[in-house]
Amino acid sequence: MVAKQLSRHPYVRRKLREKYRDRAVVSVRPTKKGRSEIDENHSIYKSKYIKNKPIRDLEKDEYLRLVQAQSSGLITLTLSADGNSDTTLIEAIGRMQLYHRVNTFDMF
Repeated sequence: MVAKQLSRHPYVRRKLREKYRDRAVVSVRPTKKGRSEIDENHSIYKSKYIKNKPIRDLEKDEYLRLVQAQSSGLITLTLSADGNSDTTLIEAIGRMQLYHRVNTFDMF
């Protein structure tokens, strides 16, 4: 019950989103269909091969174009929160000790 209440606290949610955005990376590989259909004139030509690009570095509608290409079967899109880090996202969140910074009286 306490874990459920902590997960709904605005401070905890904000900090978890920030940590995820800092660590999340995207990787893209073209499928067989994508290798033949994506040419120089295609909207995702520059994003045909991506390895561990931080999501904070995605430009404007780049993520939307990648998702559309994935739904068309042109690429394989992978999101990961543990890209180039020595620790996992779960370990990093545990080190933040958010449960000590939240006033428990705010939850009840």
